[in-house]
Amino acid sequence: IAFLAGLFLLPAFTVSSSLPKIQTDEFLLPLMACCCFLLPGKKTLWPLRTYGLIIAGMVLIVMLSMLVNGRTGELRDAFEMLKLLKFALVIAFVALVFPFVPIKTWMKVMLLLSLLFNLLHYTDLFGFNQAVVSFYGAEVQVDTFGLNSLGQPDTKRIIGVIGNPNGNAILFLFFAAFFFPPKKEAAGGSMKEQLWFFIAVFGVLACQSRTGFIALVVVFAVGAWHYRYSWVQLATSVFIMAAMYGLLFLLGNIYISSLTSGKLMQSNSVR
Repeated sequence: IAFLAGLFLLPAFTVSSSLPKIQTDEFLLPLMACCCFLLPGKKTLWPLRTYGLIIAGMVLIVMLSMLVNGRTGELRDAFEMLKLLKFALVIAFVALVFPFVPIKTWMKVMLLLSLLFNLLHYTDLFGFNQAVVSFYGAEVQVDTFGLNSLGQPDTKRIIGVIGNPNGNAILFLFFAAFFFPPKKEAAGGSMKEQLWFFIAVFGVLACQSRTGFIALVVVFAVGAWHYRYSWVQLATSVFIMAAMYGLLFLLGNIYISSLTSGKLMQSNSVR
């Protein structure tokens, strides 16, 4: 639970300008490593050996890249290998613990808290942006939130806990993929489970990220194909998402509408 909170809700902080920012969940890595060693031979969610080989190959690629480019003494580059090792530890931890923890329940809690954070950011209730959001994003992003380059009111692109609209949209896109409803749920088997997916989709659209919007289209298309959605299920899901888009459009959030301006292929998001 503490790991999920550090991952989805708490800001990173800087110790030194020469070092990357530290995520609060990284303080839990030693405890996670202990859990992995104390649970040997248990049932795992994924084949850890396969993932271990993949990550070892990625570490080797980073080492070769540093060697070829003459950057073996660069501390920042060395941290890229540490990120991969952290990733390996997280995979092992989740694979070992997932079968024993109601992770889906806690993911729902994290989604709701993330959405609440972003709604408070969007409305700036009680000076929320200056008091809280300033710890997550650059000062200029907070000061100019909802304003264009001339200081006039403009689309509010929510930077959220990530610190920029694109990254924030990808965060909600992760929730959308996690809660993507299988075919039987999309057919009405569990309306509650569908609701979590559409909450995450609303979060993606509310960030007003063209990158997130395009990625959402791809994720939905792949998911619908994988679960073999019927035409009725497909049309119903598209209608609900279109309604959410229309609501945001009426509220003045029109940034992602620039994708239909006739210059689609010139967009960096498409590239």
